[in-house]
Amino acid sequence: MFRLTCINLDSGEFALCINGHVIASADNSHDKLFVGELHETLSRLPGVQTDMLLHTVPEEDDWNWSDVVASLLAPVPVSRCDMTVAGMMARLQDYVPDTPCMGTFWLAEDFLGLDDGLTEKEVTQAMHIASDGHDAAIGFNWDTLQYAIDRVKAR
Repeated sequence: MFRLTCINLDSGEFALCINGHVIASADNSHDKLFVGELHETLSRLPGVQTDMLLHTVPEEDDWNWSDVVASLLAPVPVSRCDMTVAGMMARLQDYVPDTPCMGTFWLAEDFLGLDDGLTEKEVTQAMHIASDGHDAAIGFNWDTLQYAIDRVKAR
């Protein structure tokens, strides 16, 4: 999924951004690529999150669209330690949906399947232990999850 944003200035100028990167801009004369049509077309793609923002023209004479985008769409740092579906989605948001990738993910229910007495905090701790000790030659498997659970329980 990617984020498509159109920023309209009160002067009629506007820019189109994907994931916070300006891909096109136009003034109100429409002499350049008509960004509105591009926005409308891209917004129809599956999985596209669209935003429409309104902003005033910057007071500086030498302003540029990157400055406007930076002020409106400050990047949210993604922690590799965010052991949530939202954290995983945030990490993947910078990629278009058809970018090749592979991987597996484990949920709290997988840890609870090995030890149904774990608290939510213990599950999160076990996830961090498994992630911190991840060995790409081994991957994540039932044994690595159980090892992480055992480490949490030994504390």
